[in-house]
This record gives sequence, structure tokens and C-alpha cells, in this order.
Amino acid sequence: DEVAALVAAEAAPGSRVRPDVERTALFVVERAEPFERLAGPFEVLQPEKYLADNVAVISADDQPDPGDPEDGGPEVGAPTLVTSTVPLRVEGSSGKEEAIDLSLEAADGEFRVDNPLVDVGLPKELGEGIELSETGVRVDVGKAPEERSPSALDHNAVLYPNIAEDTDFAVAPTPTGFETLTHLRSTEAPRTQTLNFELPQNAILKATEEGGAEVVKEGDALMGVSPPAALDAAGEDVPVSMSVSGDSLVLTVSPSESAQYPIPVDPL
Repeated sequence: DEVAALVAAEAAPGSRVRPDVERTALFVVERAEPFERLAGPFEVLQPEKYLADNVAVISADDQPDPGDPEDGGPEVGAPTLVTSTVPLRVEGSSGKEEAIDLSLEAADGEFRVDNPLVDVGLPKELGEGIELSETGVRVDVGKAPEERSPSALDHNAVLYPNIAEDTDFAVAPTPTGFETLTHLRSTEAPRTQTLNFELPQNAILKATEEGGAEVVKEGDALMGVSPPAALDAAGEDVPVSMSVSGDSLVLTVSPSESAQYPIPVDPL
């Protein structure tokens, strides 16, 4: 059903969940207000009970808008069975299994996820980089003001305004890592963006055949990056490419003269 589709995220290959940074089904951007939709359903869904780590029942009062039953949504007032390809709960600070909570809290000079599946640190100053502590990978935005502080959109996504001319940068945690969004507000915004990776020893950043990238160490993938995507304010696709240069990703956006701004670009 529609709620199940919301929480479905692409599972990492293999028998264990890796902190892959990958696009999930929850990332649906409303063009008029792109940043408000970074949070996703893990803030919205409040399971009534669990049937397994990745299967839960959501009561009628606690589920998002289910849609029209005639279009396949559940009956109004009915509980919904939710299945996910990533766990919906994880051991919390209390030592007990608790629901995944992607809310952000300020701690130790950065924003940390309250009860994550994958630990992510978002910087209070952009130059400190986005950290995936379990992998030793850190990502920062090239040529952005290092001292740029975020404005909190709400408690589970942060916005770094004006990282370049008419350009904003937003980050939100996801079940398997984090999601970023670069917001090009006008034709004056730069068409290229560089994301620099600090990698653990013996790890490399390499392109994938699908147009994305991955961080690999001794044959094991530590982090995955989906191919980039961009849409203009009218919902039209905007060409965007990504290439690997050493330990950096270089993204190039090529809007047509008729493209309508703002243009949100999904690089990671």
C-alpha cells in the first residue's frame, strides 16, 4: 500500500546493513518547498506494535494520509501493516529496542541523530563536514564558507543558506545514511558543485556504471552514492552529471534557457 511504499528503502547488498548513502522512496520533493520534505516517514510513523524488526502495525490515528481507498489506499479508520527493507527499530540508549528516530539533537559541536540505524553527524559549521562515523567517511562542500552555520528547518533536517551565490544546501539523515539537496535559486547560481571526501586508509572513491559513485575499501563498499537528479520548478527534468576526481565528486547541472527556478539538485 501507499504507506508501505513510503518506508521502503533499497537494502544494501549482503547479509548486514551497511551505511550506504542512497536515495530512498521517502525522498519526494514538493517543488514549492523542497527542504520541508527531506525528513521522510520515520518522523511520521509511530508503530502501535512490531511483528518483526521490519514489520509493524500503524494504528489508524497515527498513520500519514493513506490516500483514497479506491486508489489502493487502506480503508479510513483501519490499521495499516507496514513492511520495510530496513529495520524500523534498533537498540536505543536504554538498551531496549526502540523505533528508529531520525530527529536531530545538538551535541558535541554538531547535530546527532536521536536513535539511528546508521550514526550520522551534521556539522554546526559547514567546513567540519558531514560524518559517517562507522565508516570513517567525512564529506564537505568545496568552496563553501567553512564557518557557515545551519538554520534548523525543523528537528530532522538542516539548511545551510547561501553557500554560494543564490545557492542553499540542505542535509537530512535517512535510515541508511543521509540525503542532501542543493537549491539553485536563480540563473546566477553556480552550475558546478564539488563534494570532497575524507576517506579511511586504503579506501577509494570510484564511479559506478549507473552514473553514481561508491567508497570501497579492500573490496567492500563502505558507502554508495546514487546518480544525481534535478527538477526545475515546473517539474521538468534538468540534466545533471557527476564525475569522480580523486577523492572528490564534481556535479554539473545544465539547465536549459527555459528552465524555471528554483532548481533542487539531489547530489547525494
